Amino acid sequence: MHGILIGLYGDRLWLDKRIEDVSGEIEEIRDIIGAPASAP
Repeated sequence: MHGILIGLYGDRLWLDKRIEDVSGEIEEIRDIIGAPASAP
């Protein structure tokens, strides 16, 4: 059970980092195309 919890925690950390990376990439694209930050 301990190993499963450690694995899930690691997955969560990886997912948090990936979301942060993708959010940054989206912001860069918006800056390039000049879209407002609130655009869907």
